[in-house]
Amino acid sequence: MEQELRPLTPENLDEVFTLYQRNEQFFKITKADFEQQTLEDFAFNPELSLVHYIDNKPIAVIVGVVKKWFIKKNLFIKVFMVDQEYRRHGIGTWMFHELLTLSKPYINMFSSMVYGFSPPQFLQPGVDVRHTSLLFFLQSMGLKRRKPRHNLVVQIPKEFPEPTQELSGFKIQRITSDYFEKTLQFVQKAFIAPTWPAEVKLTFDSMKSLTFIALDPQNNVVGFASHSTCFKGSFGPTGVLKSLRGKKLGGELLKWCIWDLKNQGFSTMTIMYVVGDTVKFYAKAVGAYIHPVHIPMRSCIFTLRRLRMSSAKVSRRGKPDIPYCPTCLHMLDSAGNTQGWLNAKLYRCSNCGYEGSFYVTKDLESSVDSAQT
Repeated sequence: MEQELRPLTPENLDEVFTLYQRNEQFFKITKADFEQQTLEDFAFNPELSLVHYIDNKPIAVIVGVVKKWFIKKNLFIKVFMVDQEYRRHGIGTWMFHELLTLSKPYINMFSSMVYGFSPPQFLQPGVDVRHTSLLFFLQSMGLKRRKPRHNLVVQIPKEFPEPTQELSGFKIQRITSDYFEKTLQFVQKAFIAPTWPAEVKLTFDSMKSLTFIALDPQNNVVGFASHSTCFKGSFGPTGVLKSLRGKKLGGELLKWCIWDLKNQGFSTMTIMYVVGDTVKFYAKAVGAYIHPVHIPMRSCIFTLRRLRMSSAKVSRRGKPDIPYCPTCLHMLDSAGNTQGWLNAKLYRCSNCGYEGSFYVTKDLESSVDSAQT
């Protein structure tokens, strides 16, 4: 059985996307959206993408990116998938720790590892609660749960009418190139969300932009709404000047995005990353409902490394684990280094040449039982 790790590239994107589609039960996207969120992410680094092959067939993938969030750089896991047939064999644990190791040159111990939310380009704001096994796997790896985030779904009626272009003296229109820079400046000044300008910029197109703006009588930008920033059919970000809230400008901008998606053939719209009373606004304005709930997960890199180095070396049966190679399952030899508080013990495989601190263990009766570092 031949095994190897390769980076994600344009050449193997098709087969990796097929792997993703085959194992993703609840969330479906197009290949173009998948490519946009991986290879086309401005922070994509092939060295932080791992595709595990067995007999020249991809059976697992993990894609990480390093991005600055407020004042520090963090490691974000964008895609993490193991083929159903190969789960519970330690492969996911191995790849998780390999990514953690490969990210060392790009982050420091005060950085965090975050699953899911990696603005301005992200697929989901956290772990879909329906992915129970992934939720508890990440928790076992040391990531901690944060406050839940909601996605909302809007069912778009087939006869959804074209919204109004003028409301109480304010004009609403699709953004044109003349307003690109003005809209970015408005978003930067009026809202504290640091990634919103970059998210809105993703929708700018001289032919047909995916952002709508509200203009006051002096043609100043006072509100905006964007769609299809995360994936086609998604909604957000959106905002209206604080002093003008309550004048229904936000609701009209929302309806323009729904109308635009309807004309593109969409029957639903997903409102991303909604918290607090904003859920009530969308439910009242367009009948949106929660579906699904996501759990953001994150932990300090320093904590994860400590957990990795202090992981148990004794099996559930009370006997010492025998280390086996995670690549070829051959018994490992010690690499001869000294194990200490800041360095994990290294192993070497005489069969395939693997060297590292990660190993898998075999149960007495069956195949691979667990993974250790």
